[in-house]
Amino acid sequence: MVALWWVAQNLWNVSVYVRDARAEDLPLVGGGEHDWNYFLERLELLNQDRLIGGAVRLAGVLVYAWSCLRGWTYAGERPEPT
Repeated sequence: MVALWWVAQNLWNVSVYVRDARAEDLPLVGGGEHDWNYFLERLELLNQDRLIGGAVRLAGVLVYAWSCLRGWTYAGERPEPT
């Protein structure tokens, strides 16, 4: 469940860059071209960057909620006595 929690956090982080694809306001660590601008432009979806970024964030929220709920239920399970 911890791995899914990390995936959810990464989806949140990625969603910020997806939503910035058109504006290219965020600085890149290594410089160069904005990947999400390139990807979405190639797919002819650049004008949908905010919507796609929101969907990625929603996916992160759902994965986060599911991993937390599953973790709590897993932690509450008791092994059957043998």
